[in-house]
Amino acid sequence: LIAAVAAILFERALWGGVLLALAVLCKPQAVIFFPLILLLLSSHPKNILLTAAGGIATTAVIITPFWWQGVIEKVMGLFVVQELSNRISWNAYNFWWLVVGKDAWNISARDPFLFSLSYRAIGIVFVAFWLVSCAVWFWGVLRSKRPNPEHVLLVLALFGAAFFLFATGMHERYSFAFLGFGIPLIFRGKGGIAIYALS
Repeated sequence: LIAAVAAILFERALWGGVLLALAVLCKPQAVIFFPLILLLLSSHPKNILLTAAGGIATTAVIITPFWWQGVIEKVMGLFVVQELSNRISWNAYNFWWLVVGKDAWNISARDPFLFSLSYRAIGIVFVAFWLVSCAVWFWGVLRSKRPNPEHVLLVLALFGAAFFLFATGMHERYSFAFLGFGIPLIFRGKGGIAIYALS
């Protein structure tokens, strides 16, 4: 995913699409970053087409053997969220761990939490709020000037952190997206170090 964003930043949209497809096929949760990546591509419509072409071609190459063997349904079934993951938290020290403590792994995310809304529904609301907030800020940056790597890393890191903190069913490894986009900020100067530390 990080390599895909780097490719897009360096005007290699086709390769960006290839790498995005690989990221999603390895871990479907990468899809959550698509709205922000689409905003990044929006200033150059041609790049949207190139990225889509790269992603579609890569996906086709990878799934064709499974389709040819008649097992594509079994493979696609791996992308469906199983009941096993329908817990508030799987040892992820996030917002939900603070709310319910060490029993977070033993509570279904579908249980009611607030005003008959489930833990999952509340988590989706929080994540959606952060996504919209990040998108609005990022769109403002894109309209005012060409985004530099710091802007892109910052918006993706912040949203990655929000997804880890507020979505249900999280494991500690879901913080890796924040680390992947956030750590490079450290090497962009004192401002980057401060932003990473505060995050």
